[in-house]
Amino acid sequence: MRPKDIRLLFLLSAALFACSDHDDAYLTGTLERQRIELVASASEPLAELNVRPGDHVEGGQVLGRLDDRRVAARVAGAEARMRGAEARIAELLRGARSERREEMLARIEADRSELEQARLERQRMEGLVSSGVTPQSRLDEAETRVETATARIEQNRAQLDEMLSGATEEELRQATADLDASRAELMDLRVALERLTLRAPLAGRIDAVPYAVGELAGAGATLIVLLADERPYFRVYVPELDQAAASPGTAASVEADGLETPLAGCVRFVAREATFTPYYSLSEHDRHRLVFVTEIGVDADAVASLPTGLAVRATLHPERDRCSP
Repeated sequence: MRPKDIRLLFLLSAALFACSDHDDAYLTGTLERQRIELVASASEPLAELNVRPGDHVEGGQVLGRLDDRRVAARVAGAEARMRGAEARIAELLRGARSERREEMLARIEADRSELEQARLERQRMEGLVSSGVTPQSRLDEAETRVETATARIEQNRAQLDEMLSGATEEELRQATADLDASRAELMDLRVALERLTLRAPLAGRIDAVPYAVGELAGAGATLIVLLADERPYFRVYVPELDQAAASPGTAASVEADGLETPLAGCVRFVAREATFTPYYSLSEHDRHRLVFVTEIGVDADAVASLPTGLAVRATLHPERDRCSP
């Protein structure tokens, strides 16, 4: 700011505090825009960057992208687990395949043949033991083979009955829970993958790009700073003695160097708590005074070409009709 402008601001501020009953006293401030920081959702290198400071972007435009290979691999694994869970439920609802049922029937038939042979061997051993030709231990072995074959037949029959009757309610509940968990995991990973792509939430101008392609950004690091076009405002400071004149809906006019005519504005916010007078409004007379941060809304098109941070002078007009903030 030029020395002449600084002296002018000091004089205006002094006049403001010395004559607080003057309705047209100037309020000093700056032009501000909503500041949006796009941060890294994961600790990954910056793989793509499509903008530079000063570029104007539209809402939804892709501004850059973090390296997504690791997250993409996790998404593929979650998709495979979900397909497996779906196949498991389909199998439980459908029942065992016909090939498996036929295989189990063949096993039962083979066990029956073995049981018949074991019974004949046991009968033969009974005769030999009774005549004293064979010891009792041989008969015990034959009896064990009969019991083993019988137990195997019963086990295979139980498995066949389970195949024919279908899945139990508990098995279906467990399989359904596994599928729900797989779907939730996949949804979470897809969101994580989408967040690696940096998109502009609103139309605006790029203010800063702290990282370059290839650099590793830690999770939470600011990658791009965007100043939104929507709802720009003037931040001014209202003295405590003039607080009653400032409220949401109060009409205002704003001037700045380079503007041919004042801009019409409307107070949209007044802070409830006071703060100290900013340094560029201080003087020997008003250092002890408090001010209230106030935002004056303005038409976005009217200030589209003006830089953020531009020093302005505002005047409140409580005598005029109320406006829509």
